[in-house]
Amino acid sequence: MELNKLPTLYSIKRKLVELIEPDTAPIQYDFRYGGVDKAHFPLATWRKLSNLSLQPEKVELFSYGNPQGEHGLRLEIAKYLYDSRGVNCSPDQIIIGAGIQYLFNMLSSLIGSTNNNIAIEEPGYDGVRTIFRNNRFSIHPIRLDKDGINISKLYESKSRVVYITPSHQFPYGMVMPIAKRIQLLKWAKDLDGIIIEDDYDSEFKYVGKPIPSLQSLDANQRTVYLGTFSKCLLPSLRIAYMILPPDLMALYNKQDYRLYDQTVSWFHQKTLELFMSKGIWEAHIRKMRNCIS
Repeated sequence: MELNKLPTLYSIKRKLVELIEPDTAPIQYDFRYGGVDKAHFPLATWRKLSNLSLQPEKVELFSYGNPQGEHGLRLEIAKYLYDSRGVNCSPDQIIIGAGIQYLFNMLSSLIGSTNNNIAIEEPGYDGVRTIFRNNRFSIHPIRLDKDGINISKLYESKSRVVYITPSHQFPYGMVMPIAKRIQLLKWAKDLDGIIIEDDYDSEFKYVGKPIPSLQSLDANQRTVYLGTFSKCLLPSLRIAYMILPPDLMALYNKQDYRLYDQTVSWFHQKTLELFMSKGIWEAHIRKMRNCIS
């Protein structure tokens, strides 16, 4: 073969790229759940606050940071949740992590040491089902009534842990009424059980008045509360939070989870703290609600 007819390194590389990343037409309609309208993200404001966080005098932000999450951000989250969802907690009960799935993995490790059976809504969030299955939990699907999970079937399952999306059931969307929430809390008291309340998009409610979170109604402190900033800001920020009841918080400390490095950038945490403390977060939420009303 003549040398000038041999394939060049560039042409070989280009062919490999075409095989690995074939040309595709732009997606016109994205049906994947969990996406957000990026056009409404307050980029200019976020950039300004990020710059404030990156000032040379902020040298402490160059470190790993608090494994549980920075205290200033946890304080802002505690204040916001109390005002908006009635959640009762101190910043010391809040754990910040890079996405809700990371926190579910941590929670699986915490509760799996004493109970590895879990009841989940059927149908329900496939992501959490996979996480608990990968952590060797026995999954007990519980069918839904028109107002949420069937409490009688929950008792029959003999599970002492239940995962629930009461404020906006995924994927059906029903809202669990107060009466059923009280029944669910009674179940937790009767069985010394644990309720995992995923309040993944509590900022948005299309009809009716907001209903208090399960955690705010739980006098026996058997509820783990989880939330995320992915639905109102950007999923790529990877900022979620989990609120543990006192018993699980004590177990978290006993099992030395504080030796784990924090998974969320300290810079992003500081930027979000400023975003909340300056009132921009609540103004952004009001704007987003108007966009979907």
